[in-house]
Amino acid sequence: MDIRLIPNKKINGVFHINGYRIKKARNGCDYLVLSLSLEHIIIRGYIWNDCSSILKNLLETNLVIIEGIVKELYEQYIIDITSITPFKKDDTKVNIKDISGGLFRLLNSIEDTYCRRLIDLFIKDQEFLKKFIQYPAGLNIHHNRYGGLLEHTYRVMYQSYLTHMAYKEVFNRDLLLTGAFLHDVGKVIELSQDNNSYTDEGRLLGHINLGIMMVNEKISNIKGFPNKLALSIRHMIASHHGIKRGSDVAPKTAEALILHRIDGLDIMMDKLKMIQKCNGWSAYDNVLQTEVYFG
Repeated sequence: MDIRLIPNKKINGVFHINGYRIKKARNGCDYLVLSLSLEHIIIRGYIWNDCSSILKNLLETNLVIIEGIVKELYEQYIIDITSITPFKKDDTKVNIKDISGGLFRLLNSIEDTYCRRLIDLFIKDQEFLKKFIQYPAGLNIHHNRYGGLLEHTYRVMYQSYLTHMAYKEVFNRDLLLTGAFLHDVGKVIELSQDNNSYTDEGRLLGHINLGIMMVNEKISNIKGFPNKLALSIRHMIASHHGIKRGSDVAPKTAEALILHRIDGLDIMMDKLKMIQKCNGWSAYDNVLQTEVYFG
């Protein structure tokens, strides 16, 4: 994901606190320096006033909602924090029962034998399924809540299903639905059990590479799995972010192009749903790359 930090622009979002230090200014007053991460970017945040009382409220969580202004200090970007509050995932739980029911209905509609067998190996993996249902889709960028990975995957699959109804002659429906289901499976390894940080595998490999590795392992247990189908699925996972958002390759098949667009659309819709508003405007959002006017 391409995160843009623009000097003197407002920024808001859910950040992970990696650590903090209380320092003393020349005037003798204390100020707080936070080490923050947004996806894989690490940046310092500064709180100049009332840092002791703020710190007490932050000891309960590693995730915080921050509003501030991007500035430059010693040739590095920092965030001058104007507002910081704990982020409570329990406040944004999704309806697991309804969404999982919808997802399984879409999976059951897939007719291709090999796609079904591949999906079945994932669904029958109880450890995977538990994490897939409970994990967020990310720590900061989108669907960063309990059940967010399930919610995002379902919405991408549902939009894929609707797209096929309008453009049946353009692409392979079963292939797109399979790719939509599998495109983010690597996140169950990328994220830690507490969903508050990245695992070593997540930091070193990322969810795209991890997802391809998981698919390769499952395919190796399916005798006669077509090489062309396997390559198409791997390509969809590898390219779904697009070059600008972090993939090594651009989407180059009809199914991969559509998945890339639908994935981006669902991320945008989630940001619009969750973004904080003040006097009709949001702060500058790094994912949307703009402020948003709501009237």
